[in-house]
Amino acid sequence: MARTKNMGTATVKFNEGAVITGTALEPSAEETEYALIVTGSSIITDEDIRLRLDADTNSHPGFELAENGTRKWIIYNSYTDDSLRFKAASDLVTFQSDGDVIITGDLYLGPDTADTTRIYHNGNTDTHIDIYSNDSVEFIIGGLNYLKLKEGAEDWVGFNKNNADIDFKLWGTNDSNPAIYLDAGNESLLFNAAVKANVTETSSFPYTVAARDYLIACAGSGARTINLPAVSGQTGRILIIKDSNGSSAAGNITLDGDSSEQIDGSTTYVISHNKEAVTIMCDGVGWAITSRVRP
Repeated sequence: MARTKNMGTATVKFNEGAVITGTALEPSAEETEYALIVTGSSIITDEDIRLRLDADTNSHPGFELAENGTRKWIIYNSYTDDSLRFKAASDLVTFQSDGDVIITGDLYLGPDTADTTRIYHNGNTDTHIDIYSNDSVEFIIGGLNYLKLKEGAEDWVGFNKNNADIDFKLWGTNDSNPAIYLDAGNESLLFNAAVKANVTETSSFPYTVAARDYLIACAGSGARTINLPAVSGQTGRILIIKDSNGSSAAGNITLDGDSSEQIDGSTTYVISHNKEAVTIMCDGVGWAITSRVRP
């Protein structure tokens, strides 16, 4: 039988070696599932003290935390898998006997301030994950910044941010050679895979170059105009413009730079040979013609 003992605000002290069992308490018809109920302040003091709950086989010994008679939390042992569980309305945190931890719900780390939260690898303090208040996360391995993710005015993912000799390898289905290999020490990029670029075929003119354009295949007929983007932010960009249906001799294709920006010294460039293709690259000031093919 279970017993209750209302101590008010009194202090209950359990001496070393004390044993409390259900049969040692006065019966209580209301609380038959509890061995002990404490409704006031209790203090257990001693050196290397332990509190043991020894329940029957196939039971769930534990502690229940209540407020004004309403259960809030239970900390108990599950006999089905010998796990320690923290439960509110349902199991939220489970410590399994093999060392695994299962968390049901969100996990918040760190103080509610501008401080950095750091998750360490056990026994290796130079390997950790840093979470910053400015919405960025860094992965530090062996003291080197391998990966950083940043949210802000410019959202970006950075690799090898501290300029160390860390190569980047991205594998496809071939385990022998990475599909993309960045050799940091030699500052070279190797592709062991086919490289594909965007192809835009248009027959509606004037056509304004879009952010994703690479090869622009010009169909249609008659005079046609391609409006190039402003060079700001385009340095190094390459565009290929092609007369795809072989009609530019009769209907020229004009490349028109933004405002007064030039293409090889002129504000326009005219494709006037059938099947002609021209490649241009932005040099930060204007557009430079790097190749021209006229069949």
